[in-house]
Amino acid sequence: CYLDGRYYDEGARIPMDPMKPCEVCYCIRNTSVCTMQICELEIDGCFPQYKPGSCCPSRYNCTEQAATTIPPGIMEPEDYEGCRVNGVMYKDGESVPSTDNCETCYCMKHEVVCAVQECTAPADNCVPGEIEEGQCCPTKYECRKLSSIVFSSIKKKVCHSTKFTLLGFHYYSEKL
Repeated sequence: CYLDGRYYDEGARIPMDPMKPCEVCYCIRNTSVCTMQICELEIDGCFPQYKPGSCCPSRYNCTEQAATTIPPGIMEPEDYEGCRVNGVMYKDGESVPSTDNCETCYCMKHEVVCAVQECTAPADNCVPGEIEEGQCCPTKYECRKLSSIVFSSIKKKVCHSTKFTLLGFHYYSEKL
């Protein structure tokens, strides 16, 4: 992968964006592929404490008086780090639902932070198929004129309307 003037080996971790501490990216098939870290530890009566630039809590502040469920009309403690979205409270690190299939959102320090999934551009002479319900990117592509692909193990054979699978996607070929 070539990003921001630097090359990264296949499978190498790409340095994170300081503004997105929960996003972890890797170089996969010449593309930057990112995922979100999830901090799932929830402790009743404890509030997560963060260090600058960190995704998950570095420690928890636990008090007997602290409550994780706050009835309507009662103010949250000043040190409570969570998010209120459409009247629902989410703890720090908790997943927040999104209406966009291309977004994965989390509560982080009173803010909802979303990572946007980018779809890989189709190969030359390929068009994306329909995006399945609940998915962000197409999983099938229809490709034409793949005659430039060379298969060293195929000799003097002409294939017509052959269907084959490559890297998890379906490709269709009229002639090879």
